Amino acid sequence: MRQKVFLGIGLLTLACFEPDGPRAPSDRPSRLQLRPVSGNAQSVTVGQVLPNPIVVRSADRGGDPASGVAVNWVILEGGGSLSESSVTTDGLGNASVMWTVGSMQGINRAAASVGKVVDEINGSPLAFTATALVEIARAVESLDVISDMEEKC
Repeated sequence: MRQKVFLGIGLLTLACFEPDGPRAPSDRPSRLQLRPVSGNAQSVTVGQVLPNPIVVRSADRGGDPASGVAVNWVILEGGGSLSESSVTTDGLGNASVMWTVGSMQGINRAAASVGKVVDEINGSPLAFTATALVEIARAVESLDVISDMEEKC
């Protein structure tokens, strides 16, 4: 009986420790969720700032806002720029940036992600899209130039 008790305590002890030693509280998976709030699927003239910021919300499993979380922002496609590369979530769990789309017509993509524990954050990275449009006046002007060239030939 005594051997069984020691064996049980030994297994219980092994189950409580991580293979690389115990983790500090800040290294533990946080079980946060990253969700879009607003700003996806906007359109603007090439090279211009979108009319509304792109916004994400960080929350715990219960849906309560997680403030103080560093959200990293990057351009994935189309060029352009973001007002910040990293933003800390506010008291509502929100983080936002302004987005200037690239200089070429078409789809632009940006993403928000959360720090070192990206794989342990539901919804991270989170992608946003925007469409860069050619200004109509420029397009008409270009057609006029082409038409003038054809007349001269």
